[in-house]
Amino acid sequence: MELRERLQRLRGQAPVARNSDDLALRIERLRLRRRRPQEAAERDDRLLARALGGQVTAPGVVLLRHRLRSGDVGQCRAPLSPSWAGAAAGVDPGRLLFIDTETTGLAGGSGTLVFLLGLARLMADGGLELCQYLVTRFSGERSMLQQVAGRIGPERVLVSYNGKGFDLPFLSARFRLNRVADPLSGLPHLDLLHPVRRAFGSAWPDCRLQTAEQRLLGFRRRDDLPGAEAPGAWLDWLRRGETARLARTCAHNRDDIVALARLLPGLERVYRDPLANGADPAAVAAAVERAGERERAVELLQRSRDHLGQDALRQLARLLRRQGRLRQAVAIWQRLAAQGDAGAGEELAKYHEHVTGDLRAAWEQTRRLPPGPDRERRQNRLGRKLGRRPADDAGDTTLPLL
Repeated sequence: MELRERLQRLRGQAPVARNSDDLALRIERLRLRRRRPQEAAERDDRLLARALGGQVTAPGVVLLRHRLRSGDVGQCRAPLSPSWAGAAAGVDPGRLLFIDTETTGLAGGSGTLVFLLGLARLMADGGLELCQYLVTRFSGERSMLQQVAGRIGPERVLVSYNGKGFDLPFLSARFRLNRVADPLSGLPHLDLLHPVRRAFGSAWPDCRLQTAEQRLLGFRRRDDLPGAEAPGAWLDWLRRGETARLARTCAHNRDDIVALARLLPGLERVYRDPLANGADPAAVAAAVERAGERERAVELLQRSRDHLGQDALRQLARLLRRQGRLRQAVAIWQRLAAQGDAGAGEELAKYHEHVTGDLRAAWEQTRRLPPGPDRERRQNRLGRKLGRRPADDAGDTTLPLL
């Protein structure tokens, strides 16, 4: 009821009569007023799709498609090595699904959404087919998630960068909040951050994706919009219709996904020859050993022997001992013991006591161990074997007489 009518009623006056034509006009104006925001949004979607070279696939969703040649991606050879590829080891490259997201913030919560989701797969010719789902307004997220859910099959193996820590948990929450079945749940997942950090965590200042691109692949991006600016770029579009930074955000997301594909052959090289690629040979050998490839772990350490620290040399000696190559293991223990390595001295004491039977040599190594219960127990046991009473004084390191 309008103010004029309210005043007329308060004064006891009858309201102004309205004919049917006037009423019909008011209803039509209300309808137009309700429809205009939707019509404007649909027009804006079309304009944005045209500007970005995409197509509107649902209200509030623009799809961008790209096809990259194999030369732009690099050769991904199957099967990937189990020493680093985890869930993707031995998998047909055509099953790999590269995934990366851009969100309106990092904090999560119901007000934070995925506004850009990139998915890519390797083609038979070695190229890359990439699809980016761009949400143009808050109401479009559910439609975007439904389209993504219809595209991802159960045979896929996910490949991401820090996806286990961020992208996948975030997406899972968005699927749940939008009541869309999560197609990613339960899929095998290779997060490339972990093999990169394992190999280069001690050698690089950080293990961000662009650092890996620059140092491992020799690739430096130009005019890249940092990921931290992506939320602001989307809000600029939402509030003012600005597209320039949003286009750069899409390019950043595309470059991230291409980098994932290019890292696969790069990591194959690293885990095949860590020293030649500036990686930590001990960390790579440990990963190779965990994958059950002990012979290759020994080979990697032997090849890098002149560059190994004490921990890595102990690791090599342990593997050699397990393979029955005691002479080589003892040579390493002797080298380390001469440098004051207590662990190597203990291994030599065990070796002389239980393998060679040279109790005097075992005693000599034992007395050099740091004071403590372990050294005392070993000295007492060796003393009994050598035919003397256990030392009353823990500091007694005199060699017993026979």
